[in-house]
Amino acid sequence: MAFQDSIGVPVAKSLVDKFRVTGLNYIRVDEPVYDPATGTSTPSETTFTSAGAVFPSFQDQDNGGPSNDIEIKVVIDLAGVGNVIPTTRDRLDYLGRPWKVVRVDLSSGDLLYTATLLARAN
Repeated sequence: MAFQDSIGVPVAKSLVDKFRVTGLNYIRVDEPVYDPATGTSTPSETTFTSAGAVFPSFQDQDNGGPSNDIEIKVVIDLAGVGNVIPTTRDRLDYLGRPWKVVRVDLSSGDLLYTATLLARAN
């Protein structure tokens, strides 16, 4: 384990816990489960409630100003979601509105700390 991991893991968890919102669910979309008896695949999902902290923003803020296209940045503590790296298959539910994950940025040393998810409204 890298030196920074002993500091980074608890600090990351503490910050996410401090700003965690209850209206956020992270939905991990897993690989479909194949049933050889029926020959069918069934989608598989895992929902993590109150998964992290939310930071609303506007899509084109860097290009001259806000538009009507809203996106959110969400920071989740990866230990709280089973240390699984999020993907763009995943989605969020924030205050009853569905959001599609379009980008995943990780913070880590040798261990994973957090993931910052960029999501756009569906």
